[in-house]
Amino acid sequence: MATFMCTPEDLKELAVGHLWGRGLISSLQQVHLLGACDDMRTITVRLANSLPQSLSLDQLLSSACGSGGFIEDDKLLEHRISSDLTVSLDFLRRCFAEMHGRAHRYREAGGIHSAALIDDSGVLDVKEDVGRHNAIDKALGVCLFRGLDPGECGLITTGRLSSDMVLKALGAGVGLLATRSIPTTLALDIAESTGLTLIGRAHMKDPHIYCGGGRISAERDAQQTGSQQRR
Repeated sequence: MATFMCTPEDLKELAVGHLWGRGLISSLQQVHLLGACDDMRTITVRLANSLPQSLSLDQLLSSACGSGGFIEDDKLLEHRISSDLTVSLDFLRRCFAEMHGRAHRYREAGGIHSAALIDDSGVLDVKEDVGRHNAIDKALGVCLFRGLDPGECGLITTGRLSSDMVLKALGAGVGLLATRSIPTTLALDIAESTGLTLIGRAHMKDPHIYCGGGRISAERDAQQTGSQQRR
């Protein structure tokens, strides 16, 4: 189906997270067989459902923007986030500090992105990859394997938020996406139209709450809007 340009570890999480975020599966019950070997760098998946005929096979999924390989984006864009997750900005900063502390690959070599799955109790798991899209996929895979409600979870990451990454969160139903960096304009447009909470510079004293501020408790500057931040 595809060749990933990725860090060859946590490949089971990468596989199911990628399929989930693309809307190719909606639950782990649709995965009949999953075999992944980090050493051999191969992943084999057999699904209960048929793949869409419009799906392009033999894709090369790079670690850059535009690597998501999404099909039927209009169907994903019809999704609306239903999430009761509420966190504070101080809580998010603590989560970012913990994610950085657990980013072992980054400290060893640099040039590695991190993504963490969180809920209102804190960081649930941290995944790393040379590609920020892949790190998000791996974190989504953790959510699916643990049987967690995505509406009660959020994703935090080190990478710039492209439209691909917002679509992954949307496909899985995650309510909040925050980064040390910033989103692209298209990513922000998608988040605003679908009800996703989007936060940039989330590790800093004054983060940018672009949209979905209702999920942020004790928000210090409720007047920050997406249009202000775009300027």
